Amino acid sequence: MLTRISISNYAIITNTEITFNEGFSVLTGETGAGKSILLNALNMILGERLDLKQISNREKKSIVEAEFDISKYNLKGLFESNDIDFDNTCILRREVSTAGKSRAFINDTPVNASLMKEISSRLIDIHSQHNNLLLFNQSYQLSLIDGIAKNSEIRAKYSNVYNEFLQSEKRLKQQIAAVEQAKKDEDYFRFILNQLAPLALQPGEEETLESQQKSLENVEEIKRVLWTASDILNGENASVLSNLKESHSQLLSIAGLIDNGQELCDRIDSAIIELRDIQATLNEINDKVIDDPAELERVNNRLSAIYNLKIKHNAKNIDELLAIQHDYEAKLSMIDSSEFDMKALQKEYDECRKQLASIAEELTVSRNNAASLVENELIARASLLGMKNIKCKFEFTKCDFNHNGQDKVRLMVAFNKNQQLEDVASTASGGELSRVMLCLKSIVAQHIEMPTLIFDEIDTGVSGEIANRMGAMMKEISANIQVIAITHLPQVAALGAHHYKVFKIDNENSTESTVKLLNANERITEIAGMIAGETINEAAISNAKSLLNM
Repeated sequence: MLTRISISNYAIITNTEITFNEGFSVLTGETGAGKSILLNALNMILGERLDLKQISNREKKSIVEAEFDISKYNLKGLFESNDIDFDNTCILRREVSTAGKSRAFINDTPVNASLMKEISSRLIDIHSQHNNLLLFNQSYQLSLIDGIAKNSEIRAKYSNVYNEFLQSEKRLKQQIAAVEQAKKDEDYFRFILNQLAPLALQPGEEETLESQQKSLENVEEIKRVLWTASDILNGENASVLSNLKESHSQLLSIAGLIDNGQELCDRIDSAIIELRDIQATLNEINDKVIDDPAELERVNNRLSAIYNLKIKHNAKNIDELLAIQHDYEAKLSMIDSSEFDMKALQKEYDECRKQLASIAEELTVSRNNAASLVENELIARASLLGMKNIKCKFEFTKCDFNHNGQDKVRLMVAFNKNQQLEDVASTASGGELSRVMLCLKSIVAQHIEMPTLIFDEIDTGVSGEIANRMGAMMKEISANIQVIAITHLPQVAALGAHHYKVFKIDNENSTESTVKLLNANERITEIAGMIAGETINEAAISNAKSLLNM
């Protein structure tokens, strides 16, 4: 419930605070100014785009703040999920800086405009000529029926399964597309694998082959160097080992006569052992080095094959060639196993679709039952508003699954006896739309908790008894929710539990608008003025008192 609006430096307002009460409130007087105060301010709170021309003084900050009692709106979860402090009192605030930048706050927590719009839409519902166009919107028509049918639980269940269905459908389509593309490339994949697989490449193989290649290409030089090194160590002519043996023999003869003599002999002896081992190793290597032209040709051919594949596939090494091979093997494996995978995904999709269809059918049945109730209620209420010959029917047709279910709906109406039912979008006038929408709102208000309803001159174009009945219907709605009506009709104004007057004040340099809650005598005068115009006479006052049951 809207309890307060505070407006500073917006529209033609310097500073105004309006306090609202429960039940049915009416705004009269200069209704153009009333809209400027109330609707333009609420549009800021509703997260709409700002009209900077409405800011009175660009050198000052513009602020609109609205306070609500949200104790009955079940919004705690929404607040907590967005890290906003929750209390039974909610304050929405929109500020526009002198630079024209806008900021939004909910309970002093900064929020973006989309979140402000989402939450404020749960708190305020503005019903105007523009708002009547919602009647043309099938989603809106379905939401009305779902609200009356109390389909929130079914809709939540449907929404969960619908999201699963979309994911299942996406996976299946991706698999189909991937397999179709893979099959197009299958011959190419097999051609590449026929180049790679027969080589049986091994990680690190290229480095090993290159080492072998160098050895085989330099066999003579390697054997010559190995033989020379071995001969130097222990050859027939003054080898290293023979000289060391002589050195050892000489030192041994004087070992007891010099410091560390024996230690030096031992070290030479160790060197002799090590060099003999080295010589033996050199000989072993030399024996293994074989001049093998056939092996060299094999190594050269394999390296040539590897180099050619690297160039062809733009690979730096064998690891990258193996990665390409594994990738094509995986793609071929997917093609080979695609039938099994496709069957599994198709089964998952079919089961999900079957479950979704079942819930959608449950929604359809519930909607048809609720639609019959709405049709009867709408005819009864519209008849009271002067549409005695009205006929209406919610026409349901099946459609593809969407977030609303599997139903398309059209509100079909006829306002005359000899008229066929037609889509409300093509047959209703502006006044008829307003009355139909008012009837629907009054029906919905009996079944679900609604936000504050603001009726913006929906009684335009009607008068007399019809005006009385429209006012009575708005008052009836206010038994369950707060209703605020901006009106120019005295019959409607007289039914309000609280009466606010909008008027302008001319100062020396400016004109400002303000709002005042009228007392009993002021109401009589205001309604008498609405009846008689500028010149209020006793007859007008008497009529005003009669309307007010005074």
